Amino acid sequence: MNEYIEPASVPEHWVCDSDGKAKWICEQIKQIEDNRDYMIAWYKEQIEKAKKTAEFDRMKWESYLAAYFDTVPHKKANKSESYSFPGGKLVLKRQDPEYKKDENTVIAWLKEHNAPQFVKVKETLDWDNLKKSCSGDADGKMIFGEEITEDGEIVQVTIPGIDVVYREDKFCVEVK
Repeated sequence: MNEYIEPASVPEHWVCDSDGKAKWICEQIKQIEDNRDYMIAWYKEQIEKAKKTAEFDRMKWESYLAAYFDTVPHKKANKSESYSFPGGKLVLKRQDPEYKKDENTVIAWLKEHNAPQFVKVKETLDWDNLKKSCSGDADGKMIFGEEITEDGEIVQVTIPGIDVVYREDKFCVEVK
């Protein structure tokens, strides 16, 4: 990156009256544009540094609040816990798991297992209804239900093509 160079100044009644002076003005304009580009790049770099510093600092302070949150009684709701105090509110949100799915594999499996109600007409996975009808197991597999084997044993039926990825709870700070 070039460094900033102060453009030249001229007397108040200066006149451009030759090719040499015109060339010099063009050099001044070029210097102004170079300075502009330098300053834009420098400020962008400063903005990125400021963002990273602020993010790091916020995470550090939030870690203190997260530790404090563990020591105080908090309200429990369906998918969250919270604690309010005069300066703000601490919230621990339960994250839904993320589902990585291969739709073609799941659709083929649903057709094979007589469950067309989970397949939309245009042959896409009816993910919302399938997810409501199934559950995830500790091994990261999607449980469709149970079936009885030829030996009379009851086994859980898992759907191929879906991996259940459990995510950590998300801690949030709301500043008033």
